[in-house]
Amino acid sequence: MAERNATADASWMAAWKDVLSRNAADGAPPEAFCGDSGPFSPLRDAAVLERSFRRGLMLLEAGNEYAAACLVFRGRVFGVYARAAREVPMESILRDLPEFRLGWLPDEAVRLSGGLGAAFAVLPAGAEGFPMVLIHGENRHSFTGHGKIID
Repeated sequence: MAERNATADASWMAAWKDVLSRNAADGAPPEAFCGDSGPFSPLRDAAVLERSFRRGLMLLEAGNEYAAACLVFRGRVFGVYARAAREVPMESILRDLPEFRLGWLPDEAVRLSGGLGAAFAVLPAGAEGFPMVLIHGENRHSFTGHGKIID
């Protein structure tokens, strides 16, 4: 993920939160979260979306500057999380992710610890805690053993 400034970070997370709040009941379309590049660009890949129809999945972008994750089920996004990877140890991010996958990670807790935040739509029971983890990004190999590494 490209380096960002604090103002851009705030507007980026605010836009994601807005999309999720407007689609709280049934999740948001992936197009709202992925452009040609960026943390969730793999959502444009039909194979990634197809996996979300079998099981709920968490897509984690492990960048050098930022870590960002989204929860996807049946082709819809139900949660987003982001924090500056340089400012916290990887272990802190790894502690956040299980709570994020279950919808238990409060936005305020992420922001108070220096993160950009977390936001959720109503998590579907069928996603079963989003057990599949797909990891991409420049720093993806640092998360080896915590999910499936994708390019």
